[in-house]
Amino acid sequence: MSHPGRSAAAPATSCSGTCSRGAPKPAIEMVAVIATAPNQASIGLHLKHGFRRIGTIEACGYKQGSWVDSVILQRALGPGAGTLP
Repeated sequence: MSHPGRSAAAPATSCSGTCSRGAPKPAIEMVAVIATAPNQASIGLHLKHGFRRIGTIEACGYKQGSWVDSVILQRALGPGAGTLP
């Protein structure tokens, strides 16, 4: 996704702080990430930035000769389900 004033190559962590620092309310209320397990570096990075592990879909993909799981993570951008849209 492209953000005004940022290059497409900006690191993913650059948006994590701007969404919650008094900027206008974003149109998106929640972000979900589906990461291929066992990519612990990606999962750890997302957990560090406020994502919660919601669940795992086991053996749902086949990659380089092995079945892989998908890990689902999400993060509310604001109060989340605590308020109406």
